[in-house]
Amino acid sequence: MGRFIEELGVSGYLEIWKEYPDGGLDLVHSDHNTIVSGMGVGLAMLFGGTGSDTIDNFQIKYLELGEAAWEDYGLSTFTLQDELSRSQYDSSSLIIYDLDQIKDGHLFPEVMILIAQDMIRRVAINSVQYTLTLDTGTANEVTMNEIGLLMKNPTGNADADHPILVAYKTFGNITKKEEFSLIFKWTLSF
Repeated sequence: MGRFIEELGVSGYLEIWKEYPDGGLDLVHSDHNTIVSGMGVGLAMLFGGTGSDTIDNFQIKYLELGEAAWEDYGLSTFTLQDELSRSQYDSSSLIIYDLDQIKDGHLFPEVMILIAQDMIRRVAINSVQYTLTLDTGTANEVTMNEIGLLMKNPTGNADADHPILVAYKTFGNITKKEEFSLIFKWTLSF
């Protein structure tokens, strides 16, 4: 599957910013991410005509944050180490779902954030940027150090989406405080 992803030339880059009420910005993380095997699985289903028959099910529409990053991760990573719970987000500004996520061919219940359409924009002919903001009232006092992007529903399950992890990144511990918003800008290029 790694060769398939390499041949497609899929890559990504993550920036994490702290934004203060006065408009000040601090870049706290900037690095390439890891495209994981779920991307290959989803794209193989799309190009092979298996799985969903609706193109929007192959879009990246969910994001997860976690608090116990993998030390050794790579192409075969299919889950975050320790995803945040609904109560840790404690947010009224985000749309949060409880969905069964595909992990190594099995379904596991997880909490994830919907990436709304206004959080997605084309930044180049071959690049899309996903921007998620944890505002000053969201996830305060939670320490995070991992993040993942998920494809919406590549198997085409009719009852509810079954997302699959397609990109993953660890970063140094960031404890979210009410004194700032935390902005994640994740760019994928194809």
